[in-house]
Formats: sequence, C-alpha cells, structure tokens
Amino acid sequence: MILTTHILGAAVLTKPLWGLHPALLFVGALASHYLLDIIPHRDYELNAIIREGQGKTAKFLGVRHNRLFGDMLKIAIDGAVGTSVLFFIIRPEISIAALVPFGAIVLGAVLPDMFQPVFWFFPKGLMPFIHRFHKWVHTAYEPRPSIGFGVQIILTAVFIFILLYYS
Repeated sequence: MILTTHILGAAVLTKPLWGLHPALLFVGALASHYLLDIIPHRDYELNAIIREGQGKTAKFLGVRHNRLFGDMLKIAIDGAVGTSVLFFIIRPEISIAALVPFGAIVLGAVLPDMFQPVFWFFPKGLMPFIHRFHKWVHTAYEPRPSIGFGVQIILTAVFIFILLYYS
C-alpha cells in the first residue's frame, strides 16, 4: 500500500480508540499497516533500489544514489498527502494534547515501511525479524498495475467517506 492509504486506513481502524491513550492509537495504527498489506495491491516503484528478483523474494543489492532524491520526494509527497488529508478531515486542535494522538496514528501507520531502508543499511539486531515479519504478512500476489492501484484508490475513497460521514 502507499503511505496515504495506510494513514487513512489507520485512522479508520483506530477510530474506536480515539480519545484513549496515544500508545493504543500507535499500536492500533501499526497493526492496521500489516492488516492492509495482506490485501493484494501494487506499490509504486522505487528507482533508487537495486534488487535481484521480484516481489517477496527480491534481494536488496544497493542504492542508485543519483535516483535517491526522486524516490525520497515521491515518498515525502505520498506521506504529506495522507497526513494532510487526515488533518483536514479530523481537524485536530493545534495543541500537544491533540497533535500527539494524531502523530501516533500517522507514525504507526507508516513505520513498517520506514523500517525497510533501515534494514537494508543496518541488517542487524531486531531489524531482520521486523523485515521478515513484514515480508511474511505482505501479500505475495501483485495484481497488474490498473487493478493493484485501483484497489488502493477504492480503499482510500472508502476510508475518506468513513472518516467524513461516520463518527
């Protein structure tokens, strides 16, 4: 899933927990990431990553530094869109008390994907376990792009609808 879908999905799936401790929101958003990754979908290509193989069996070989900026920009825009849409839908107060729970949802929603580059460069300690778990949960089936991205567009629209119209 793209980050926008993860962020909005986490908000929907943690909605029953809103008002509770931010740590519960974080854990719920983190769990939502893995739940959403079970659904067959497509991710956008990261052109800086050099891999051998495809999908779950791909092996990380390195980074094309001349393409890193474009990928980082793509990821930043994706995360900013999801965060902004969520912000404008729920309109939290501009206070620590309101922004900490909001941040817990966003961080929990995207953290597993943010750990991927950390694993590539630091494959020690807890990172191999986290990486293997993420790959295990992630669907092995990648539908063709029109279906894979269509699934995410539909999910994102449903999540926005739920956030706007169901309280």
